Amino acid sequence: MALTRRQSQPFTEAGEVDAALEAARLELENAPDSVPREWASYAIRPERVEFWQGDPDRRHKRLRYEAADGTWRRVLLWP
Repeated sequence: MALTRRQSQPFTEAGEVDAALEAARLELENAPDSVPREWASYAIRPERVEFWQGDPDRRHKRLRYEAADGTWRRVLLWP
């Protein structure tokens, strides 16, 4: 979507988005260097990820996922 260079602009028909995506895909396919130089791409390999979901009664839900031996283990944490 970023390559359409139209993010947050209004549109009237879904076909506009499809056409812009197809044009961006073709542009990238034909000219891979068309991606702006200031853009960066990173690959990460997390070992641990924590999620927090607020609760009005302050009994927040907290979960941690930990990677070990190619699998993820879920741990329920105290709020």
